[in-house]
Amino acid sequence: MSQAPSRRKRRGLKVVLAFPQLSGPYTFSAISTRKDIDPAIAQKFVTAMDLALKDIRSNLEAAVASGIKLFPNLPASVVKASVERLIRDNVFAASVAIKPEVMKAALQIQVDLANLPSIPADGTFMNTSYADKTAK
Repeated sequence: MSQAPSRRKRRGLKVVLAFPQLSGPYTFSAISTRKDIDPAIAQKFVTAMDLALKDIRSNLEAAVASGIKLFPNLPASVVKASVERLIRDNVFAASVAIKPEVMKAALQIQVDLANLPSIPADGTFMNTSYADKTAK
């Protein structure tokens, strides 16, 4: 949650267009590890991330309380509105599962930014097995 939009909201300004509205399905983040990570630890981490993402959506009060701790200088009403918008706009994903169209959109943005020369072939760029297991 960026403080800049929250500061604008505090001054009475409104978000009229957000990145998720422009890009459609998109994954903002990925977790990188070494290839030799202990599979049990990796699975526990991904499962915990999935539980946290689901908790954000099912327990708005706790999500807002976390936001208030992270941004104590902002009014609680601004934090609450920001958390609600982040959930509504799917900035906080519903789960760790990554749909193929979401991955393609994320990679295409990286190609457009010249961070990647092209979209990597399926299965060569990312191991989604931990997320796949968690999503079942």
